[in-house]
Amino acid sequence: MRPGSPPDLVVRVASLPAQAVLKLTAWEERHLLHPRHDSFDLQLILKSYGEPCNFDRLYTGEGAPILERAGYDVELAGAMLLGSDVRRMLPPPAMGRFGDLLAATTSDTSGLADDMSGDRDANAKLIEAFRQGVEQPI
Repeated sequence: MRPGSPPDLVVRVASLPAQAVLKLTAWEERHLLHPRHDSFDLQLILKSYGEPCNFDRLYTGEGAPILERAGYDVELAGAMLLGSDVRRMLPPPAMGRFGDLLAATTSDTSGLADDMSGDRDANAKLIEAFRQGVEQPI
């Protein structure tokens, strides 16, 4: 707690699913001007949503089907769970727009997987797992 701040201070921040939506939108709009900036943030969210963020959810009844669908790969399951949470968070009109954005940015030719750090194929699998979670939520 910051010295002198009231003990009941509440700071509102966007949830990780909301941040993922914002980062994908931002990447699509400005990746040519600011390469790697938004893709790095999105990659970090995708890679960490399973462990440590939602490890317990993946090993309980709620997330177990996703973990099984991901071949027990916690990182891929986390990306799927993130997609599922995005699907539940967005109202139908916004989901339609996001679905179009997701289709455009997760194609093999969009460059998103290439813009992320590390192995391109691993990045593409992570992005595909996210897309699957959005399209086939738990």
